[in-house]
Amino acid sequence: MDMAAGGQRAPLVPYVDYLLFNNPEKNLALLNIGGIANITILLSNGKLDDVYAFDTGPGNMVIDRFVNHYYHIPFDPNSYYSGLGKK
Repeated sequence: MDMAAGGQRAPLVPYVDYLLFNNPEKNLALLNIGGIANITILLSNGKLDDVYAFDTGPGNMVIDRFVNHYYHIPFDPNSYYSGLGKK
């Protein structure tokens, strides 16, 4: 149904962002960094039809691929290998 309405098959995150963060006074941009990173734009006092969302490019899939190649595990637990997590 999302694609038939002009969407790109990933309506869940923007919908949840709208439910949790819609604000009558502020415009918001929410960045979700999953395998593919995407942004949800919520306009102040906007309705569900006013939500904009789009992919921005690779997210965690890049570090996951390197960790899988070099350490033979599927992802970087607690950002250990990227240097961002606790050692």
